[in-house]
Amino acid sequence: MKSRISALLLILASTFSLHAQLYSSFTITAELAAAAPPDKAIPCQLPSQPAAFDFADFYKTHVHYPPLAQENNIEGTVVVAISVDDCGWVTERQLVRSVHSLLDEAALTATENLKWMMPTVENGQPVAGTLMVPLRFRLR
Repeated sequence: MKSRISALLLILASTFSLHAQLYSSFTITAELAAAAPPDKAIPCQLPSQPAAFDFADFYKTHVHYPPLAQENNIEGTVVVAISVDDCGWVTERQLVRSVHSLLDEAALTATENLKWMMPTVENGQPVAGTLMVPLRFRLR
């Protein structure tokens, strides 16, 4: 009888623990809500005249050569694949070509600033796609 009660209490305790893990509440901050992609049930509103992306300006503003890489004469081109959904939201960044961990980290950090890009258009409709972005680190 004691073993049955113990087993029953053990089952109840583990069930409560699982319920707490599955249904724990969380808070969405205003910053997180603002950064979230729009609901897919609502069609995307793409600009009719998209602004040209100034990659040179982006490079000057966001790509920083790590001082330790400069001191050690490390240079090369890092390639980052940037996945964009059909609404233009950047969904993933992945290192495609590595040069050195210092330059890889600098390239990934720079591309974190890209939140939205004009999606690929096929047959007049925006579609998800991947953009290969080469980031060149060269000492002069």
